[in-house]
Amino acid sequence: MTEALATDATVYRLFAAAYAVAAVVVLAATTRLPDRHRKYGYAFVGLFSLTAITSVVWSAGFGAVNGAGIPRLLEDYVAYLGIFAAIAYIGGASRRIIVLTAASMFAIRTFFELGSVLDGALGLAMLSLVVVGFVVLTSLLLWLGRQSRGTISESRYLLFWKTRNLLLFLFGMLIIVAVLPILGVLDGFSGNILVEYVDLLIRAGFAGFVLNNLDVLDERSAGGAVDLGDTSAAAAD
Repeated sequence: MTEALATDATVYRLFAAAYAVAAVVVLAATTRLPDRHRKYGYAFVGLFSLTAITSVVWSAGFGAVNGAGIPRLLEDYVAYLGIFAAIAYIGGASRRIIVLTAASMFAIRTFFELGSVLDGALGLAMLSLVVVGFVVLTSLLLWLGRQSRGTISESRYLLFWKTRNLLLFLFGMLIIVAVLPILGVLDGFSGNILVEYVDLLIRAGFAGFVLNNLDVLDERSAGGAVDLGDTSAAAAD
């Protein structure tokens, strides 16, 4: 790779193009969906389009404050809060659990941004809180899986189980590859490529699972939404 190509801006633009292609593909697929399901397709078209736009804006150098990428930070809030809140919804969670899931993700993303711009012990403390937040998020979704078994249909539970496990694995990988350059273990350019790649896998993977299981989302819970204080687990998760 030439020196001209080996820039962070080039990486962001290449992945912006990938997101733009994904948006077009999903839009074409959405037009063939039943009317009741098109809202899900349009939501992913909006997500991919937003990510493409913010990647281009960030690659042009707009929105940088003390090294932080404000456009991508805001887009990550929209994407990750929305994705993990949706996973909780698929798992039959109550509104309170959905809000807690989104709040955990908000905290994780905020602590990471602070850890990436702060130096010394304070920066390390923020990165440590990222790990704590991920443990909390994982525990919450594992608990939800135990509680929702039997309250939602088997097909919906299977969709929840697959999306939860895939997204937690990929997000854990994202945290690792994002932290390595900050700790000096990996160079920034390689780190950016890996971060963008895992970011794309998370968004595309979740979209693929949902868009291929839209009929499952029509199924209603048999036992009501799972909320805090529910202690009986139908089966081990």
